[in-house]
Amino acid sequence: SSDYNYFENILAAYLDWNWTHQKMTINAGLRAEWTTVDRTSETADFAPQSYTNLFPTASLNYTFSDELKASISYSRRIQRPQFQDLNPFVFYIDSLVSMQGIPSLVPSFIDAYSSSLSFKKWNLTLNYTHADQPINTIIRVDDFDNPGILTFCRDNIISTKLYAAALSRSVYAKGYSGYFMAGI
Repeated sequence: SSDYNYFENILAAYLDWNWTHQKMTINAGLRAEWTTVDRTSETADFAPQSYTNLFPTASLNYTFSDELKASISYSRRIQRPQFQDLNPFVFYIDSLVSMQGIPSLVPSFIDAYSSSLSFKKWNLTLNYTHADQPINTIIRVDDFDNPGILTFCRDNIISTKLYAAALSRSVYAKGYSGYFMAGI
């Protein structure tokens, strides 16, 4: 049987605070979530789950002059598995490729930091992102005698870190606009 039911309820509350004084603006927020999950299947038993999480955000913007501005920010987010990523039954795309969900997937929590400096039309941006247990696509070869037969599934990996830097400049000419960007 492929009878698999997934019920997820999320109750959330939000707080938001903004403050501006002369050349500085501060924004802060907090989202609190209480999540309940219940799964049923004719072929497996799943215990109901319940968890609470807090997701803060904060940013600071400072205007030194009309031509020079700086900002820093932080946010914490959640990436939940999609429902089809949790379905444990095999879905055949064709004779060589299938997809299968993993019911034990857990949400990923992402911390993102960003800073930017703008001078005239130039912008320098630095970013750092850390994800705990991100959900990635995994390709499994179930039969090594036939390595062309593949199963795609989504699974949690330990963690990822992303560092990024970019220098960009906006351009305006004869009614057209665009920007140049170099980044790593």
